[in-house]
Order: sequence, then C-alpha cells, then structure tokens
Amino acid sequence: MFDMGTLIRAQDYMLMRTHERNFCLTYDCVDDDYESELLKECDLDLIATMGGLLTSRPLNSCLSHKSSLQKCVEHAKLWLANSDQPIEPNSRTTYASLRELLNRIMASEYFTTTPEIRAPGDLAEVVGNYKLFRAPMLHRSALPPTCLHFPVEGSSAELEQEVNLQFYG
Repeated sequence: MFDMGTLIRAQDYMLMRTHERNFCLTYDCVDDDYESELLKECDLDLIATMGGLLTSRPLNSCLSHKSSLQKCVEHAKLWLANSDQPIEPNSRTTYASLRELLNRIMASEYFTTTPEIRAPGDLAEVVGNYKLFRAPMLHRSALPPTCLHFPVEGSSAELEQEVNLQFYG
C-alpha cells in the first residue's frame, strides 16, 4: 500500500517476473523426477497469491486495516501448520499442497543457481549472434512429443560434444 516504488519500476518487475518464472519452469523440466507432473504457470500464480495473502490487504477489500492484518496472521499460522484447509473459500488448493510445490522448487537447481538477467536490448543483441538449432529430446518416452529450439553458437557437432561432456562425463 505504501510502496510506490513498485509502480515506478513496473517494467523492471515484469521483466524479472518473466525471467524468474521461465527459469523456474525450465529447471523443473530438467529434474530427474519424471514421475511427477511438471510445474505450470498456475502453480507459480498460486504461490504468488499465497505471498499476497501473507503480506497484503486484499484488493477491493472492505476490511479494516486491523482485520486485514489479523487475516494475514491467520494465513501465516495455517501456512506454518501445513494445514489441509483451503487457502481461500471455494478453493481446492490447500496450504499443504502449496508447501509441497514450494518445497519442490526449493529442492531444484533453480533455487541455488544465480540467474543472469539481462535487459531486453542486451538480449536482442545476444540472440542476434546465435542461430537456432533443433535439439533432440532425451527420454522421449517420458515426455510428450515436443521440439525445443535453443540458441547456440557454433555448429551442432560442437553442441553435441558439449552436451555429452556435461551429461555423460
């Protein structure tokens, strides 16, 4: 409510949000656990919603500031208790299920990797120096048929050699 800097830096926040979400979803795709369903944008939205419930007065709320703060404390207690109650009325999402999602993200390499976030102009310059290469999917039986395009420098033979060194020693 008092943080006007957020509005002033909205473009920067949107860029960072997009990068962070893409990094998180990408790291989830390369996890060794092929049994679980992949994270989706809506999972990240739920985690962000929970953050808002813990720290903010709901938008368009007719609650007093005191009542809003009490609701934040109530949400925090249920979060800490890993409750099976829904986070909001008429929601199928529980505090416990959100905790599982967050624990999954925190156990991934995404959580320990320092991202290199660049401005859009810098990205355009970098992408201009690369060419698209169609990379084969590993473990095709575990994933739906998909084709991923990665920007790579040099030839496909160089990339294949680099991938083999990284994954197979």
